[in-house]
Amino acid sequence: MNRVPQHECNTRVHHLKVQSFILLSHAAFEEYLEDLVKTVSCEAIKLYKNDDLITKCLVKMMICETIAQLDDGNSRIKIKAEVAKNFSTFAHLAKVNLDKQILKNHGIRLENQKSLLLSIGVDPMESDSSTASALDGFGVKRGNIAHKVKINTEETRKSILSDINVMRDGLLEFDKSACESLLLKMKK
Repeated sequence: MNRVPQHECNTRVHHLKVQSFILLSHAAFEEYLEDLVKTVSCEAIKLYKNDDLITKCLVKMMICETIAQLDDGNSRIKIKAEVAKNFSTFAHLAKVNLDKQILKNHGIRLENQKSLLLSIGVDPMESDSSTASALDGFGVKRGNIAHKVKINTEETRKSILSDINVMRDGLLEFDKSACESLLLKMKK
């Protein structure tokens, strides 16, 4: 947003720069959340396979998979009962289906956050509700830009950079919660 005034957008180029920054920032936050879930879920599987440790994260992955299996409206391929009875196999399939869910994610709205983070044992509203709400609001801003043709004049460089700083700092709380989800463990 080089040469864009802090408190106002005076030209179409200023508006376009601010809107472009919103789109790119949104993509970065989305990728961050997805990578966090991938990394933590992989670590949970690794701890189970290598050290026979069952983490809170692994339990939550399997609970979410069980709920998805019971949902008739879910297009997910149903797992046979004998497979579900084998803890190791079911844990692996829960991870495979979580990876597919991550690929289908397209946003940072609250429902996107919950879809991803609850699967690893992190409730975004409990972890940091102000960050979860800020990300949700930012997702709305991104949607307004991406799905409308006209140039929106509501956002300024200062307001967007302020939003970005709040969300960036708050995502550390999501990180801490995800790490805690791996620290709570028991022997197989």
